[in-house]
Amino acid sequence: MTTSSARQPAAVPRPRHWVALVAVIAVLALLLAPLVAAQKSTATTASQRAVVTTVPTSKQADSSPLTPATSGSSAQCQTYSGELCAGIVTYPIPATIDLKAMAAKVSPLMTPLEMEALQSMYPMCADAFRRWLCLSSLPKCDPQGTSTSAPTRVCLGVCNDVETYCREPFDLRNRPSLVPKCSDPTVQAAIDKSSSCLAMANVTLGSLVKDVPCPQALVRNPRGERTKIDTCFGQCCLPCPAINNFYPSGQIETLNFASMIVRCVSSVLSMYLMMSYLLLPNKRKHPAIIVLFFAVALTFWMGNIWFSFPTPRQVQCATDSSSPNGFDPIIQATHANNVLCGIQGTFLMFFSHLTIIWATYLVLNLHMTAVWRSNFLERHFHVTTLVCWIWPIVFTLLAYFLEAVQYESGATCLISNEWANRLFFYPVACLIFPSFVLHLVTFFKIARASMRESASQEMSTSRGDTTTGYGGSGGGGYSGGGGYSGSQTMSGGTGKPRGRHVVKAVKVQWRALMLAFIMLITFSAFWLFYWFELQRFTTGKRGKEAWFVEWVKCMIEDKSQDECAQSVKPHVPAFPLMVLSDMMVATGGIWIFVIFGARLSIIYEWRTWFADTCGGRRNRNRNDPYANYT
Repeated sequence: MTTSSARQPAAVPRPRHWVALVAVIAVLALLLAPLVAAQKSTATTASQRAVVTTVPTSKQADSSPLTPATSGSSAQCQTYSGELCAGIVTYPIPATIDLKAMAAKVSPLMTPLEMEALQSMYPMCADAFRRWLCLSSLPKCDPQGTSTSAPTRVCLGVCNDVETYCREPFDLRNRPSLVPKCSDPTVQAAIDKSSSCLAMANVTLGSLVKDVPCPQALVRNPRGERTKIDTCFGQCCLPCPAINNFYPSGQIETLNFASMIVRCVSSVLSMYLMMSYLLLPNKRKHPAIIVLFFAVALTFWMGNIWFSFPTPRQVQCATDSSSPNGFDPIIQATHANNVLCGIQGTFLMFFSHLTIIWATYLVLNLHMTAVWRSNFLERHFHVTTLVCWIWPIVFTLLAYFLEAVQYESGATCLISNEWANRLFFYPVACLIFPSFVLHLVTFFKIARASMRESASQEMSTSRGDTTTGYGGSGGGGYSGGGGYSGSQTMSGGTGKPRGRHVVKAVKVQWRALMLAFIMLITFSAFWLFYWFELQRFTTGKRGKEAWFVEWVKCMIEDKSQDECAQSVKPHVPAFPLMVLSDMMVATGGIWIFVIFGARLSIIYEWRTWFADTCGGRRNRNRNDPYANYT
């Protein structure tokens, strides 16, 4: 019999796998704990970033970027990391400001080309506007402040700088609305007037703007942006001479060069005429001496062009010893800043007046002897000559003491538009127009006398009468000296010689008529150009009228000078009239040579003079009684 214990089966041991499982789980938990902590930290950082880049409220989105945020600062701040305000915003800003949204609102204000032009032409404005834009839009955040503390705002002086420096450039771009009105209540509310306001008082205005070259056709003003010059926009100016820039490239330079060449030819031919009447016999007596004085004045008038060689810039632009070529790149020449211009302009004033008054004297002398049969001018020649020399001296001294001599256009200095009428055109008009009318009267008077003489000759021939003629007794005649004189009459001799005498007088006086006509045409063309065309251009340039501003805008847009010249063509002096007025003056010596110098009689007298000088015998028999006059 077995026992009970023997009957029970042996105990089977339980499996211990759960212990291993628990151990593995514990190990994994220990390993994953750092990863979970890191993930939690990352999630927290992302959550914080989401708070920083919170999209601004509708009130902030609708506000102008020039209007600063006025909401209270939170405890969270951020560091500015953009490009627009780099170097300006160096302080923490509220984390509630969305920098991307701000940049999106700022970018439409100006195109990159406009901003570059603003930086190149108005660097002080560009700097002031950028400071205002940044300091007003990005107030200073106090990291130690509470949620109710307000951020530090911009100073009033920053706003005033924009008003001071940006009015002209923004008007130029038709953007006056970009200039803040510092006295406006809405702007005043956004400005901090305390001593702790945001400003950059220690940083010079304009120093934060990169150096950008001026747009094409404009040059940098070495005197700075704030120098007020008619041809400057900020620190970028039209190069001297200003008028050349408003025409296709090289057009005015070509005209000036051609004018200089023609004037040189005129001066040489005028000198030939002057030497002819100075050296040849019987040319220094009245009335031939009138032509001598006229030729002397004309020679020096035309010879003034030699002051403009080798380059007209030496009389067009102010002298500047610091410049590489000795000329100021911007300022045009005046009596005060260019000695050569002052000398040339003074000489031109004197000799142009002198030339015209002696030409008028010549016409008046012929009129008085032919129409009035008076030798008054010959009898009082010394007094009348003194008047002819004093006249130009008076107006020249006035121009000198009034400092009216300056460069306006062409290749020479003359007189400013402001004084041109009073010192030049009005006095000259008082000489030229009456002289032309007087000579027309003289011309028709002689023509009428010629016709009467012809009729008288026919009547005398038909009656067989050879003793009567024009004028009866006491009539005036044409003297051997070349003018009509009361000492001689046409009453003696036969009709046929008297007829030839009058016809010859008519042939001689056409020279004076041509002289009066050329003076009238030259003066009228020059006056029309100077008074109407050039004065309108100078006024528009000085006042920076709309067409001038449009030309600058065209150059800023990087267009060529030829393209921009077409856009302002109606507002600048007409080029054909400029050519006409310049060439009429330049060819004055050539015309006078054709009228008075291109004569066979003068060539014969020169041949005789050279023959006599070289030891030959001078032929003193002068058969031409009119050679003495012309």
